[in-house]
Amino acid sequence: MTQSELAKELGVSSQTVSKWERGLLSPDVSLLPDIANVFRCSIDKLFDRDIFPTANRFRDFYLRIGDFDPNNDWDTEYNAWIEEIRNNPDEYLNYLLFINRIYAKKDFSENHLFEIIKLAEMAEKNCDNIDIKNGINYAMVHICAESNIEWFMKKTESYYKKLPQLRHGRDPLIKYILSGEKLRNSQMFNVSLSAQQLCEAIVELCNNEEKQERKIYYYKKAAGIYEVLLESKFGGRYEEQLLNYYFQIALLSGETDSKKYIDRIITTLERHFDKEKTKDTTLLLYAADRTLNEITPFAKSLLELMLHDEKLKSSHKIIAEFKERYFEYFNEK
Repeated sequence: MTQSELAKELGVSSQTVSKWERGLLSPDVSLLPDIANVFRCSIDKLFDRDIFPTANRFRDFYLRIGDFDPNNDWDTEYNAWIEEIRNNPDEYLNYLLFINRIYAKKDFSENHLFEIIKLAEMAEKNCDNIDIKNGINYAMVHICAESNIEWFMKKTESYYKKLPQLRHGRDPLIKYILSGEKLRNSQMFNVSLSAQQLCEAIVELCNNEEKQERKIYYYKKAAGIYEVLLESKFGGRYEEQLLNYYFQIALLSGETDSKKYIDRIITTLERHFDKEKTKDTTLLLYAADRTLNEITPFAKSLLELMLHDEKLKSSHKIIAEFKERYFEYFNEK
């Protein structure tokens, strides 16, 4: 930053800044907060020292503002926050805590909203802590959406888009961005994604599990989640996962349970013969985002695999009979 640029920021002449640098003149004490703000540091750091340890300063400040709340003295507390941030502009945690206090107080007065917009912009530009930045953006989404001030509500989406999709709970905020059918579709997608991630996490437990009965337990739990959500209807791409879970259970189980899950595979594939049933999908998932023509190659491969696996030998006859029907129906003998 040049002398002229600093002078312009502070409202003084470049000659004055030159005298500061040469030690011929010291800045007026009233300018120190502005100088600290320009250089994104505390006033103490301008002098290369910290008179009070940071932890102690924070403690004293929080104790002080705590005295205002029981008396509902919000104006005094608000001004105390502004002063603390102004004196220590590089302490970005204070930005987050202050913005959250604004939201907690439902203080949507326009002059205060302008102030937190500036703070959010400074944090976005200068803060290196991603958790603090995301926390600020999360709070700003709530404040913008609930402010009932048209120009401010329009900023909701911009803060929303700054949040990572799967971190800091961005998805629950979608209600502030979308409405109607678009909102419903987004919520269905979130349910689908959550179900898929949960099942995959459960099945991952099998990788580090030596006991066969526990592996069967995990696969059954994952299959059970899809059974509840799919409601015995056409499952689209989720059907592949469900069928694979059934197959793994059949391989790991004794003969009785094995036949039970082979029957479930066949019952699931039986629905493919009825076009009306393949149009009947659950209301909870994006279950039909893959057509029947895209599912059948997986089903054929699975039937071939089952027919050649020695662990399922006792059920090979019923598998072979169903495979012949399935391949014939879909024009592949």
